[in-house]
Amino acid sequence: MLKQIQTTVMITLIALVSVSALGSSLLGYGNTRCSIFNAVQKEGGTLVTNIDSWTLGYLSGLNHAAEASGQSDKLRRQQPDRIAAYIRSYCESKADETIEQAVNTYWAISIAQ
Repeated sequence: MLKQIQTTVMITLIALVSVSALGSSLLGYGNTRCSIFNAVQKEGGTLVTNIDSWTLGYLSGLNHAAEASGQSDKLRRQQPDRIAAYIRSYCESKADETIEQAVNTYWAISIAQ
């Protein structure tokens, strides 16, 4: 009986984590189109701040993954203002792409080398 309860709890936890991850990838700020970001950035406000925060958190996650695979800390000399400026510039030139694509490009060009 205890084994059956443990199995049920484990399946439930896996399902909850999967649903949470799916919601994040579909609804998170990384999925925001640059065209939307461009429009709200002119107005300022909370959404721009949230996207900037998401960007730094996402880059931190990439950095931790790189460190876990034996690479050095690649964010040590990065400046948040420089990152935000890159994302804004990227989105102005590629309105059909997403914030996640902008951040991944920043990582590939500016950091991962």
